[in-house]
Amino acid sequence: MRDPEVTKKFWEPFGGTPLKIDGIDVIKLPGVLVFMHRGEPTGPSKGAMMDHVGVNSPNPYELVKRLIEAGYETYPRDPETLRDLRLNGRAWNHVFSPDGLNVEVSTNPCKFGSSHPYLEACPERIVGSVQTNDPAAPIGSDIVHFYLKDMSVVKGMYDFYAKTFGAETVRGLINVVIPGTKINFADRNVALVPNKGRALDSVGFEVRNLEAFVRKLEAAGVKISEPYSKTRYKSFASAEFTDPFGTSVRLSEGLIQYVSTAAPKGGQVSKVQPTTGVAHGKQVFELHCTYCHPSDLAGGRGDAPALKGLFIWPPHKLADGTEHKEHTVETIRKLVFEGTSRMEARGVILSDKEMDDLLSYLRTL
Repeated sequence: MRDPEVTKKFWEPFGGTPLKIDGIDVIKLPGVLVFMHRGEPTGPSKGAMMDHVGVNSPNPYELVKRLIEAGYETYPRDPETLRDLRLNGRAWNHVFSPDGLNVEVSTNPCKFGSSHPYLEACPERIVGSVQTNDPAAPIGSDIVHFYLKDMSVVKGMYDFYAKTFGAETVRGLINVVIPGTKINFADRNVALVPNKGRALDSVGFEVRNLEAFVRKLEAAGVKISEPYSKTRYKSFASAEFTDPFGTSVRLSEGLIQYVSTAAPKGGQVSKVQPTTGVAHGKQVFELHCTYCHPSDLAGGRGDAPALKGLFIWPPHKLADGTEHKEHTVETIRKLVFEGTSRMEARGVILSDKEMDDLLSYLRTL
């Protein structure tokens, strides 16, 4: 980071709070701390193995709008929705800091519930964001996204992080879930460089019983680049290791004190009851499908059709020429899960509950 004051301004539209931890400039966001170290980056995060990080926002349109108005670059976007023209999933768009940090802005899938246990805390976080009078405030860390050379490296990274952190799997060799974030590994079929020295230099995790955890890593043959220490910093214990493919991973014990999880003063935060069934399915549809498909209009974005009466459509050919003969729950589920040459697969993104409720809603159109 060249200038901490410039970087602080970048995080202002996100609702980031600047603070100092042991003399280091830090931005505090719900559930995550961004450490800013002065220096000249050797390159942006884009083009490195750890390509970008992501945050969740209850109102991604408003957040991306603020960032654009503040003069920050995004990927090519739809002028009306401000969405990345290449995407139609939870990701809304990507924004780039003055130093070249790539930040994905997503909308929170669990604002309407989810069957994945790791998302159970999200309704409370949304209420907390609203109580800051900032409906676009991000709610916690969403993702750390690795772009890797090929599937052999993807599998190697997946195995390492799953084993090292006891991460849960979401839809095969795509995401692993560590409390507080997801890690996504993608095959890009190009040789990518490690992040050390770049705009996104390293990633960090808070660990309980850090000293014992580091001993476990050493016994497993992990390269420890900074040994466990309780005195390197005044406020927290720390260590650092390098993963098998060159990514620096910082470990801490004690930073949790700076990540407030307490309810706001003046009363406890009430739980938001997740929507279920058809109502939930409508929300899944609005988030994942309406970017291309309207529900009952004459046509969608480009050549994507409206989906009214989907389950009574006669046999027809899809836009890519594929013949689609039947329109049953099973065939539509398979189509949504696997995708087509024109439609991104939703199977690696939607939970089973989200898929079930989406299909229930589509049957009502």
